[in-house]
Amino acid sequence: MKYAHAKFFVRTAGTLALFVGGLLATGAFAQTPKIMTAAVPPEGSTGYVLTAAIAKVVTERTPIERITLQTFGGAAGWPARMQTGETNFGSHCGFKLV
Repeated sequence: MKYAHAKFFVRTAGTLALFVGGLLATGAFAQTPKIMTAAVPPEGSTGYVLTAAIAKVVTERTPIERITLQTFGGAAGWPARMQTGETNFGSHCGFKLV
């Protein structure tokens, strides 16, 4: 079970690193909002805890001042909110335990 959590962390951290790296590479930080909203799984879940940790690192090392975590029961709700601009980032946990 620990292996699955490590895989999830690596995937989530890798995705976020690509996102932030893309912003740096394109010079898009000038357009990046100071406050972002991340759609996350319910509080207490592994995905919530990992996203909170990633948000802390991002706010400490980038021009983004704060990331607000908005909980959702599942991944079906946040893609529509991303299109309307209510959410900037979605963290989804879809790994299988073996």
